[in-house]
Amino acid sequence: MFVKIHNSGNTEILAVSDEDLIGKKFKQGNLYIEVSESFYKDKRVDKKQLEDLLLHFDNINIIGKQSIEIALKINIIQKENIIFIKGIPHAQIFAI
Repeated sequence: MFVKIHNSGNTEILAVSDEDLIGKKFKQGNLYIEVSESFYKDKRVDKKQLEDLLLHFDNINIIGKQSIEIALKINIIQKENIIFIKGIPHAQIFAI
């Protein structure tokens, strides 16, 4: 899996993607996502590293079966918060 941290003003956003999705585009109806290297690819992490990162960020953009499974396992998302685009799970978490 790959992660990348983005800074937007006073907010940090963690972008997470399964490795095999980098560089791909998915469109289904009016839903579209591009899993670009520039947004998602910085550091490669294992499951434990990803768990630790997910627990420390309030704003997360996550895509891919493996990444989503980890987020579900540690209860930072629920199944009803996941959307599927061409069968690929995607979720966003934003602090209010």
